[in-house]
Amino acid sequence: MCLHHDAFSQMFQRKVSALTLPGEHQNYHRILCEIIRLHVRTKEWFLQTADIYRHFVLIQLFGSVMFLTCAVFQLDLQFKHPDGGLGFLLCCVAVSMSNLFVYCYFGKVATESYTKIPNYLYDANWQQVPVNLQKYIIVMIANGQRPLYYHGFGIAVLNLETFCALLRAVGTYFMAFKTLTE
Repeated sequence: MCLHHDAFSQMFQRKVSALTLPGEHQNYHRILCEIIRLHVRTKEWFLQTADIYRHFVLIQLFGSVMFLTCAVFQLDLQFKHPDGGLGFLLCCVAVSMSNLFVYCYFGKVATESYTKIPNYLYDANWQQVPVNLQKYIIVMIANGQRPLYYHGFGIAVLNLETFCALLRAVGTYFMAFKTLTE
């Protein structure tokens, strides 16, 4: 998904740069219409994919936290009585943490690629565009200021802050398991 978001961002950047090319003054209206259509399609696509993946994201995050908690708890028990399963548990914990990190990292990358869009518009010399068309650019800049996220029903947003919060939750649940067993 991040590659698609990055491709949309690059397409948008090329369209915006065409707006400020010399000799394109007579085509402001046509180019601006293309930019608006691309902006709307990009936002709709992001929202549709976020809606599709919200179930999977929530299940993945919740499952990863529970699995990591149980694996860390088992790892703690293995350190007290080491046997051949210690290496396997270490590998399970590392793979699960890596999986959780990858989801959160690429969620952050997707959000950042969408938030670049208003920056492209602002950095272009939009002041050169006729005044009657500048209002459309300003509306698109304002519309892009609110970042979009991949999330699990709005409960958990895929970003690195969520990754850190989930690791803290794993530590909290681990300590609860440890307290209950002692």
